[in-house]
Amino acid sequence: MHIQIRTSLKVSAFTDDLDAPDGSVAYQTGSLSDLLGLLAEDRGPSDPPFSLGAASGHDIELGGTFSFWVHPREGVDTDEHDAIAKALDRVHEEYDEARDYIVEFRMLNDQAGTLKQFVDDVTTAGLHIVEISVGTAGDEGVPVQIFAAKTTRTRTR
Repeated sequence: MHIQIRTSLKVSAFTDDLDAPDGSVAYQTGSLSDLLGLLAEDRGPSDPPFSLGAASGHDIELGGTFSFWVHPREGVDTDEHDAIAKALDRVHEEYDEARDYIVEFRMLNDQAGTLKQFVDDVTTAGLHIVEISVGTAGDEGVPVQIFAAKTTRTRTR
């Protein structure tokens, strides 16, 4: 398991210009660069820049999401989870729509019921599934990632 941050770089949900050629949503070119600049900012020895470990996204500057995780900073963060929590705090300085997600990974046997069992294990742990990614079977099995979130609202079947 590892933790990752996902954020939306929307500038606003609506624009004041009803005759805007792109409709009522306002987007800002360069917003991804702004976010990366926030993470790269060196605030001194107790809060140096973050180093991305991985990143991905879709429709990043058009209302979609940017996902990433960071490496622990030597002498500053106790581990990856501490680094992610501090990076999330920094992102929240500028972006409201950011949160951390738990990413569970398994190599599954290519047999009936193994995906359901993995999903059941994640939900039994009290997590809500946000996204799932299933690869193709190889010598070591089928790679599967589940992106999940803790929430305060739960409903049982």
